[in-house]
Amino acid sequence: MSIPALQDRTDMHVRLVVDPRGDELEAARACEADVFDERFDDGRAVLDDWFASHEDRSVFVCLLDASGRAVAAARCILPGPSGLKLDESLVDDWQVDPAAAASAVGLDPSTTWEVATISVRRRAEGVGQVWTAALLHGLLELTRVNRATAVVAVLDDVARALLARAGVTFQTFPGCGPRPYCGSPSSTPVWTDLDAMRRHQRLTQPESYRLVTLGSGLHGVELPGAEAFLLQEQVLDLRPAPARLLAG
Repeated sequence: MSIPALQDRTDMHVRLVVDPRGDELEAARACEADVFDERFDDGRAVLDDWFASHEDRSVFVCLLDASGRAVAAARCILPGPSGLKLDESLVDDWQVDPAAAASAVGLDPSTTWEVATISVRRRAEGVGQVWTAALLHGLLELTRVNRATAVVAVLDDVARALLARAGVTFQTFPGCGPRPYCGSPSSTPVWTDLDAMRRHQRLTQPESYRLVTLGSGLHGVELPGAEAFLLQEQVLDLRPAPARLLAG
């Protein structure tokens, strides 16, 4: 992933925020809605309805500019009692059993996260590439620190190709092919083993590994400390209460 050199301009500087709250969360949601509305005609009302049963398991990562406007945002859905949004999509749109699909590729449902949306506003001069790399770094660091083992998604084919260029590669679930989905003319349910993906990226695309996975060379992006990526324990502990008491 080659990112052109950028001038040191303050209007290009952004900061990465993990699990935003308050006005920062609203800014992330606005970015998500604006980008999806522009590309797929899926505005805020559509997304609110789409994710209604998964809001309590949604965690955002976003890039905020100096004015507090989100220029990029991504939504993760964590595993929980209601499952992932992907589970519903596999049943409704691909007629595939989610449990069978996960078992077929060796996924652990308790440590598999869903990347539900990736939204980057348009920007010239290569800045959008920096924003994309920084947003992906935030997602990968969030999954690493919180010990997610795999990520699933329903990816638009164009977005999947762009992610592959950054060394973030996915495999198609068995029995699932591309089809129209939520405004996208062609999307596919996919998955990736995070450790295997990182190893492959490091060996085959070292520059992308440096930028996206390590977060090195993201000029104009203020990254938080490692502690910012660690979510609250109660958010991630999915064991039944008796198991938690016995372990504690």
